[in-house]
Amino acid sequence: MTPAESHDRQLPDLAGGPVQRFDYPAVGRVTAGVPCVEAVPEEVERLGARRALLFVSASLERRTGIAEALGRALGARYAGMVASQSAHITDAIVLEAAGRLRGCDADLAVVVGGGALVDTVKMAVLAVTHEVREASQLAPLRLSFEGEGGPKSPCRLEPRLRQLVVPTTLTGAEWSDLTGSAERPEAPKRYYSAQRLGALSVVYDPWLAVHTPLPLWLSSGMRAVDHAVEGICSVAPAALMEAAGVGALRLLGQALPRCREAPEDVAARAACQRGAWLAATGMGRVRVGASHGLGHLLAGLAGVPHGLTSALLLPSVLRFNRAVNADRQALCAEALGAEDAADAVASLVERLGLRQPLADLRLSAERLRPVAEAAPGHFLVRSNPRPIRQAADAMAILEDALRALPPPA
Repeated sequence: MTPAESHDRQLPDLAGGPVQRFDYPAVGRVTAGVPCVEAVPEEVERLGARRALLFVSASLERRTGIAEALGRALGARYAGMVASQSAHITDAIVLEAAGRLRGCDADLAVVVGGGALVDTVKMAVLAVTHEVREASQLAPLRLSFEGEGGPKSPCRLEPRLRQLVVPTTLTGAEWSDLTGSAERPEAPKRYYSAQRLGALSVVYDPWLAVHTPLPLWLSSGMRAVDHAVEGICSVAPAALMEAAGVGALRLLGQALPRCREAPEDVAARAACQRGAWLAATGMGRVRVGASHGLGHLLAGLAGVPHGLTSALLLPSVLRFNRAVNADRQALCAEALGAEDAADAVASLVERLGLRQPLADLRLSAERLRPVAEAAPGHFLVRSNPRPIRQAADAMAILEDALRALPPPA
């Protein structure tokens, strides 16, 4: 057989599809299981940074004094600290953070906190790189969703500086080049992306993670489960994501309930971090579906925190998609020690105590109707394994999710 003749042959179905493309994330190093006060100074020195500006969650700093400890450990390389108090990323907060980076001539951002803080610093780095000093200058940098082939970014410049991230939740934001901000807290988020906008180095510190409030830890863990499940079930899967996703579900399915039982268990927190690390393998590199897409809309239009959106939506999305990807869902179910993926995820949500917080949000079909109406045009919903062509399709998922909730307390 000649090479030309071989091109006419169709490959057997391997790992969900014969043709696979995967762009590796630009994370240079992951350090897991080392206290960040030891690992961060070593990484800053290894990276050759002269001026490291520290961004830290204000509530975490009050509980732990971690910024002061890191400042002492960084010595002459420490360029100061920015304490973040908002879970909402607005243009004004982004411009303020960018001004702090410029003002101290930072060549590295050290971020200690959750996904919102990581995404804020991504936006700030984007603003510094593109000389953005007013909110109106962000508009030309937004992702475009016109045409086929997924969202397109106009940002072509190499970031002027990168991030070293110490995540305190399990969202995996450090692995993604996607970010966003809104004009005001209640306004829709606009999305941005650029190559190498995510972390250059990641430090997973389970001792610090013990200080993350348990409800936030568990709900962000469901976000990691969502990354793994929708990565495995992608319409364009990748062999690496399948293997990593299965490993992530095995870890998270055991370690998250253990964290609820024993919040001070450092080993359980470490296992969750490694599960989140594996689950994030495909973030921004493997197409996800309606749980992520509807989750973005729920967060923006109904104010539901991202981790809780995954707890609410993922079982119903799996049920909706079962007719077209039962084989992929079987991999998820097996990794979670069950026969059915939707039932396994729903059981995990129950074991983590996340149903009641969802019920207490008092969501209703009427309140979720704008989410359903926006869903068919959302870029993540458009890549759902079973097409969502009209608002009624999305509404069926949302109503199924609401039926699973107990009465409000």
